[in-house]
Amino acid sequence: MNDLLELLKGGDLRSDGHADEVAGDVIQDLELFPLLLDGLGEEDDVVRGGTAHSLERVSRTRPELFDGLLSRLIEQSLNDKLPHG
Repeated sequence: MNDLLELLKGGDLRSDGHADEVAGDVIQDLELFPLLLDGLGEEDDVVRGGTAHSLERVSRTRPELFDGLLSRLIEQSLNDKLPHG
């Protein structure tokens, strides 16, 4: 697990944890974006949830980062073991 994702560890799925902070870091340094995407493949449910929250925040200001990723994101969400809301 990379250092960026380490910030998303701990807590539970009801908390945003450091997701907003991580999103801010990615927005300030776009080279971190691939590291954040790696979080969607983590085994830890909290890290995956925090990753999803961070990605949603990033998408509000930098939607172009998601060009070409829609199929991947949909597939990963459909295959995730957590309930979908």
